[in-house]
Amino acid sequence: MDSRPSHLARALLALVLFAGCAPCDASPTDPANCGGCGVRCLPWLECAAGVCRCPAGGTECAASCVDLSRDVEHCGRCGAPCPAGATCVDAECVCPAGEAPCGARCTRTGEDVAHCGACDRACGPDQRCEAGACACASAALDACPTGCFELARDPAHCGACDVACADGARCEAGRCVCAPGEVVCDGRCVRLATDPAHCGRCMERCDPALACEGGRCVCPGGGTFCGAACVDTDRDTTHCGACGVGCRADQLCREGRCLPRYRWSATHPSTGFMPGLQDWDGRVAVSDDGAIYLAFSDGEDVTLVRYGAAGSESWRRRFVTSNVRVAAIAAAPDGGVVLVATYDVRWTSPGRAPFEDRVIGSDVAVVAMDAAGAVRWQRFITSTGWDTAGGVVAEGDRVVVTGSLGGRFDFGGGPLVGRGDHDAFVAIYDAAGEHVASHVFGGGGSETHVVAAFAPDGDLFVAGFSGAGVDLGGGPTSRTLGCFVGRVGVPAFTHRWSRFVQCSEAFGLAYRASGELLLGLEVTSSADFGGVTTTLPSGDLAQLVLALDGTTGAARWARGASGRFSQRARGPVVDARGGVWLAASLPWSAGREDVVLLGIGELADDPLVRSYGGAGRDMATGLATRGDTLALAGRFGAAASFGSGTVTPTDVDVFLVVLGL
Repeated sequence: MDSRPSHLARALLALVLFAGCAPCDASPTDPANCGGCGVRCLPWLECAAGVCRCPAGGTECAASCVDLSRDVEHCGRCGAPCPAGATCVDAECVCPAGEAPCGARCTRTGEDVAHCGACDRACGPDQRCEAGACACASAALDACPTGCFELARDPAHCGACDVACADGARCEAGRCVCAPGEVVCDGRCVRLATDPAHCGRCMERCDPALACEGGRCVCPGGGTFCGAACVDTDRDTTHCGACGVGCRADQLCREGRCLPRYRWSATHPSTGFMPGLQDWDGRVAVSDDGAIYLAFSDGEDVTLVRYGAAGSESWRRRFVTSNVRVAAIAAAPDGGVVLVATYDVRWTSPGRAPFEDRVIGSDVAVVAMDAAGAVRWQRFITSTGWDTAGGVVAEGDRVVVTGSLGGRFDFGGGPLVGRGDHDAFVAIYDAAGEHVASHVFGGGGSETHVVAAFAPDGDLFVAGFSGAGVDLGGGPTSRTLGCFVGRVGVPAFTHRWSRFVQCSEAFGLAYRASGELLLGLEVTSSADFGGVTTTLPSGDLAQLVLALDGTTGAARWARGASGRFSQRARGPVVDARGGVWLAASLPWSAGREDVVLLGIGELADDPLVRSYGGAGRDMATGLATRGDTLALAGRFGAAASFGSGTVTPTDVDVFLVVLGL
């Protein structure tokens, strides 16, 4: 420590002397005036050469002068004491031989249980320290930091110190072992077959609503887990058939399918009109605005009724004619309707003069009505033979009429002559009823029940029954009885493809967005449609939907229903979701024949949706869909219920049932 006065102290001293104070006796060795007057050294310091300092070899530490190389309280530096029992040698703490400095004292690490072999390495409470290693009293025990344990059997120290077995496990030969059928998950033994927290595998946790059975999370007592609950997908309208498949508010779920729910129904007397069973009529169409059209005949006249979406009758019109059968009706894009019928001799539309054809035979009437019930235009397809209406399609600004005729005729584009008695025809008119295009397809036999449908690109699909095949432009489809179907480009009727289909009758044609052309047909025996087959018991008839590739005509699938007394079906129709529907007359329930509604699809094993009828002979005559509406029409001959109580017919009456999809 430098004890000499600073420059400031010297200056103050000079001022004092200058002020007249008496001078002191400064000395280079006097501790009271060491190097200057009044400069006093601390008691433990000496004054040498006018400086206060420790004696030679000493260092000032804590109000004393010490030798850092030997002082045990300040060994090597001030405030660094040596452990108890140690000495300070050359400024380092040195324990006696065999001892090591551990904490505040020197200890023998070869035998100290708190510092065994090294400082702070403590032996267990039941261990001793021998030659610097912890040892157990028994040879059967192994030393661990926390005590002596039998590593071969101790579940808390199994095989090694502090290696604990899972909860529920035991230690055998130094290995943790669960009970048979259990594995270790999350630190405990569990049964993967039944543990809901580890079901099938450790990381699989069942929802609280589920149980673990056979290693799978399942609904207790059956059901399907959807979202956060177990449901019956056979009947749950929110999860119908599968999770997340919801039925509409006006639908119900049965056997895992959303089925149409009843909206309303109506019946009309037929005044006893009963032509051949295959000719019963009662056609139906659904407009874009939800209106329902129903057309039927009583043998002399035709009645056309328009209903609002809720079932109230908007208007009805009567067409005066004779020996008539309504072939088809189609809703026009603007809410109107087009009716096509077969009649004899005369036809009178509401507000129009009678039309009369004196040539012997039957003719085809085409009448377009607006939504208010007024006649827009009408056309009469006549020839020197027997003419029969088949179907009608109204799409965009085109109306397509199909049927069969013979002899000489004129569609509006000039006189033509048919090839046989009943050739298939297609006539296309615009929205004003003007002739656009027409074509006749004939063969060596009669063509009947001709139907058509539009393709998305404007092409036309045509199908029907033929006695010896027809030529749609690619050669005769066959030379035997059966159905023909093909695709042509219009207005030139350019051949795209055509083929023969084994059947006894074609009754409908529809196209759906999946690229499939759906052909409704009747077969009387097992049939092969080209890789797609159907097998019938002897004597049965089948009402089928045959799905064909719309581009190539190749068969994709066939579904339907059969029975010994099955009768001609109506459809198929395609709903807004792509579902396919068919109506048929089958010996399905209590009646002799009942009207049945079928949901058709590639995977439908049991397509029955609803059946209607009583103890009499009941026939399906019309089927239509648009938006979320499905309308079914038919004839019934005995008391029956269509959704709003039992109705008793006057004879063979017409019924209409409207369902929600």
